[in-house]
Amino acid sequence: MQQLSEKIVPKFYHLIKNQTCVSLILDSSQPGVQAMSNSQLTPGVVPGRLTTEVYAVNFSDVAPPLDHHEARVAADRCYFCYDAPCVTACPTSIDIPLFIRQISTGTPDAAAMTIFNQNILGGICARVCPTENLCEGSCVREAAEGKPVQIGALQRYATDHLMDQGSHPFKRAAPTAKRVAVVGAGPAGLSAAHRLAVKGHEVTLFDARQGGRAQRIRNRDL
Repeated sequence: MQQLSEKIVPKFYHLIKNQTCVSLILDSSQPGVQAMSNSQLTPGVVPGRLTTEVYAVNFSDVAPPLDHHEARVAADRCYFCYDAPCVTACPTSIDIPLFIRQISTGTPDAAAMTIFNQNILGGICARVCPTENLCEGSCVREAAEGKPVQIGALQRYATDHLMDQGSHPFKRAAPTAKRVAVVGAGPAGLSAAHRLAVKGHEVTLFDARQGGRAQRIRNRDL
């Protein structure tokens, strides 16, 4: 079970064990603890199994983001290999040495554009991509020292830095009067729709869900 934050652990819960599960029950009589309408033992799909406080802990970052200083230190570990094996291992072929160098020189927004120009879902990939098996697993420092450059964390640092500014980094080109249908709203379909929309094409994205669904990509949806 995930460890709870210190402020809600003392005297607030006890564990109920049975053959198949461990249920966390918080004492709602304690100050600051929200009462639950259901427990983890309630059958079916029901809300209120956990308190707001526990949900906040469960959905917090497993690996906290790098701050500015940590990102510069991590970027300085990169050798900026000419024939970088990390780029070869990256399914989207992001120029990893380039964006890390841009971070090391204090231009994280440029690093983010290097990432987004190659992979518009780079911010998501920084969080969920199995980097230990791909780019970081291929890092020469991993082979030599057993500690690769923190490529995934640096990618998140750069993309978050740009997106936190609240403006979209891409603009739609002049309309081409061409219409394109993209079938499938998975990562590949979304990436293709974005690239086509940036070039000025009118894109309709189709996804088979509950009998079929279509969504038109507009300027604000790039």
